[in-house]
Amino acid sequence: MMDNTRNSLKRVNRFASREYKEKHPKSVKVLRLKSKNVLTRGVLPYYQVQQQGPVIYLVVSDQGDNFMLYF
Repeated sequence: MMDNTRNSLKRVNRFASREYKEKHPKSVKVLRLKSKNVLTRGVLPYYQVQQQGPVIYLVVSDQGDNFMLYF
């Protein structure tokens, strides 16, 4: 069963908050990956085909000397 985007974002934000409280990094960011263009036609792209898929979120934790990525 697919979650809707709002519930997924809430779960990711809760995870990011817990990560910040438990490990005390410099910063924690939640990023959403965009869909990508598969095909573009025209000088000024008037026709675009985009790949649609599940919404993907990344949690980036800055530990100072390294980064932790969760997806």
